[in-house]
Amino acid sequence: MTATARKLTKTEPWRSPFHRARYRRDGELTKKERNAIVAHFERREPWRRRRASGLRHLPEAHPLAPLLRPVRDALEFMGTKPTDRNATLSILLRACLETGTTFWGWDREQWVALLGSHSRAFRARHQGRVSQSVRLEIAAVAYLHGWFRDVLALGRFQRDALARRAFGTDAIDEAARRLLEPLKQWGYETSTPHLSCLCEMLLLNESPLVDAITAGHLERCRRKVDASKRSLYFQLAKALSIDGVLDAPLPTAQPVAPQERV
Repeated sequence: MTATARKLTKTEPWRSPFHRARYRRDGELTKKERNAIVAHFERREPWRRRRASGLRHLPEAHPLAPLLRPVRDALEFMGTKPTDRNATLSILLRACLETGTTFWGWDREQWVALLGSHSRAFRARHQGRVSQSVRLEIAAVAYLHGWFRDVLALGRFQRDALARRAFGTDAIDEAARRLLEPLKQWGYETSTPHLSCLCEMLLLNESPLVDAITAGHLERCRRKVDASKRSLYFQLAKALSIDGVLDAPLPTAQPVAPQERV
């Protein structure tokens, strides 16, 4: 992945690197777009025969170019490999055709239906024809543009991979250095679950900045996640306290009533 996010100051909020004003943001498909999508899947368009190009290299005059521009910009930003770019674009186009609307107008339920509440659901929806990396690419595109950021709704997946796509590798490495390295020094065996929990926390806070984390945000995250993760949040809170971000560690987690769990 080649994405390089701009480094933020401690007090500067994270914002999407893309400006909405430059995109076509209508929620409804135009007749011309609908016809172009149908033509694409029926393989009738001459430009589609050029195997090296595909959807990722649409000419600007093509009727689908304005619709797909935000997706293509995000994929370019992340450095997504060509095969995954075409698969991502195709899946989103098919969903536009099925719903009659564009991704700008999809609600939470529509995004969860597309991405699946777990990886098996995504695989089943697309009949195993696309890799799980495409699921991550779609989720990252949606996150970057602010279309869908409810990462807990997607079940188990590589939180660190999504966070690196959205925030950049340098930002995630810096957060890990500040919070995970101290845990190692205190005798904790930090591993993939700790990094996953850290990235989940950053994604839910919609910022890669450790200094943007508050005790209230951390406690809300801890109450939403599975019981198996709560000890990881407690350990991260301890690191945040030592780092000076929090005034004190979180209190020991109390059992959460079943109806409160997500």
